[in-house]
Amino acid sequence: MASPLNEQSATIQLVQQSPYLQLSGCTFSVEEEVAFGPENLCLAEKEIMARIDAALALTECQPLRHRHPATLSGGETQRVVIACAIAMQPKLLILDEAFSRLTPQAREMLLQRLQHWGA
Repeated sequence: MASPLNEQSATIQLVQQSPYLQLSGCTFSVEEEVAFGPENLCLAEKEIMARIDAALALTECQPLRHRHPATLSGGETQRVVIACAIAMQPKLLILDEAFSRLTPQAREMLLQRLQHWGA
């Protein structure tokens, strides 16, 4: 028997080319945005914070933690959306031109880190 869709949603994450379409629109900081998914899984606060810390570190978004998502550049927003997906700890992470707004340096850094993360 197939598992319900809400159980599968945590195992697959999609990051698209336009990051602005993937923000929740209901948070006031990057930290809250990254927490949005794990909170909806009803995880313990300690687990949520651990996921936020790990995702922000992997995407080098720690300095953005307390910024409002609307104040971010395109590349910063794209990294935050990737952090949101990573915080869900998916089994499958689909990146559909997810690096399009990143600088070459940020793209290389993130690609290396994601390859290591997925290994």
